[in-house]
Amino acid sequence: MKRIKFFVKFIIFLLGLWIIISFKTQESYYNKNNIIWYQDLVLNKSMFKMRPPDENRPELAMISCGVNYDYEIRDNLVLCLKVFALMDYSKSWMKDSSKLIIMHERTHFDISELYARIIRRRLSELLNNKIKSNEKIQ
Repeated sequence: MKRIKFFVKFIIFLLGLWIIISFKTQESYYNKNNIIWYQDLVLNKSMFKMRPPDENRPELAMISCGVNYDYEIRDNLVLCLKVFALMDYSKSWMKDSSKLIIMHERTHFDISELYARIIRRRLSELLNNKIKSNEKIQ
């Protein structure tokens, strides 16, 4: 019974991953408007390049970030799979650049990195044969 529950959760995870990455284009992060998350990154107002859409909106800032992926294939074999959090400068905006607002937006970016780590861990478990495709499900 535990294996069935695990298998169902795993299938749901893969479907979720597919939904997340299917809306991203492979080349979208290779430009000057994006930055990949790293621990010591310090956000500042100049990184929020989009003009606020409406001055009457109650939001003070919006960061465009999410989980992306990249892979390398040679001879029909996936050699390298990378999953990472990414911020898009050109789709992020800020009206108030106070330290509190910047820290709040950084937390959104940190949450994206948290989910990238979860996905990397689950993929690592899969690739390290924690789940055997030929194993009979009881």
